[in-house]
Amino acid sequence: MPKETLLESHDNNIKRIYVYDESNPQNRTLVYEIDIQKEIIKMYSTDLFSIKDITIEGFNKLPDCFDEKGYIKAGASYYINKRLSTKDVDKLVISKFKKDDFHDNTLVLSYSSLSKLVDKLKYISSESKRERSLFVDEFFHLIFPDLFEEVTYSSRSRKKKVIENLDEEIIKHFEPDDLIKLEEFYSKLLELRYQNKNTKLKLVQRTKIKVDNITLKYVIEEFEDKLSKGVLESEWGDFLQKHLYLLNSKYTRCIPELNVVLGGDRRVDFGLIDLYSYLDIFEIKKPETRILSEKTDRGNYYWHNETVKALTQAEKYLFNAERKGANLSEDIKREKGLDVYIVKPRAIVMLGHSNQLINDNMKLDFRILRSSLKNVEILTYDELLEQLKNQLLKVYN
Repeated sequence: MPKETLLESHDNNIKRIYVYDESNPQNRTLVYEIDIQKEIIKMYSTDLFSIKDITIEGFNKLPDCFDEKGYIKAGASYYINKRLSTKDVDKLVISKFKKDDFHDNTLVLSYSSLSKLVDKLKYISSESKRERSLFVDEFFHLIFPDLFEEVTYSSRSRKKKVIENLDEEIIKHFEPDDLIKLEEFYSKLLELRYQNKNTKLKLVQRTKIKVDNITLKYVIEEFEDKLSKGVLESEWGDFLQKHLYLLNSKYTRCIPELNVVLGGDRRVDFGLIDLYSYLDIFEIKKPETRILSEKTDRGNYYWHNETVKALTQAEKYLFNAERKGANLSEDIKREKGLDVYIVKPRAIVMLGHSNQLINDNMKLDFRILRSSLKNVEILTYDELLEQLKNQLLKVYN
């Protein structure tokens, strides 16, 4: 006969839940006793648990994982009892606030952990009883590794098992070798999963967008942090070298401290090699480098001495690089193993910040002055930062 439940209240603070058969209402069994004020629930489902002392803490009513008829949902009662009955557990406490713990023959299971167990059991409800049992064994081993031994088994549905266990909790357990294996596996997935080129391309694009966005957010945070701290040019050099591909997608390789004057000590911060193996030059100055003079000449702003020096230096680098292009190419080939063409190289000089341009005339004159440069491009720090942020706003079909 189907079972029914009966709720009784006592003194407004104690509530009891009974279960009984329709055919014999007088023969009822107490399954829960709820102390509303203390937020403690005693569970009396002795037929489902070999443990006689079961307490639920932190609730003034029955939590969602528990059924009024006296069991934990999704078959969790059976599997929990099966696992705990092999250990010296005299008391089970399921707590809303306490962490998972085992001491003095008392096992404390957080309600958060129990909820995850119930949810997982619901998800794999179509699996065999053995699969569900093995999952619960693994669940307790992960929480209490010193109490429950590790379980090894081969699933008949390996793919499904992988998907079931994909959540943030496992991330912290990955070792470097695990990550390499995941990368290799995902590369194979992208390569082999679909035969249709359009479908495969969409999968690759979705992955690239997500990875790019994660990388960009990290780079932007680091960029802003360095701007606020006012770090040295050398630190900016290390940062920009590491994230070269964000400067301009046409550059594929970077040669730090390139000596453009053979036999001399003039070294540019970077030599940049583009898609077609042509060399350009990249020079770094500080964000604090003054761009324009604070004074005007006949109403016009002009380059500050600091910027004049940077531009002159860049022009000399370009002159020497092109003048001795053949020898420089040979040196790069010998030392780096790269075939490089040096034909009309250009220089990018990164310096200053647009917040120095405090009025419209300064902004206009800066635009005019920078557009007059032939072989050198000036890039301010905030312009590069804005470029990075704009990449996050890209829309892909």
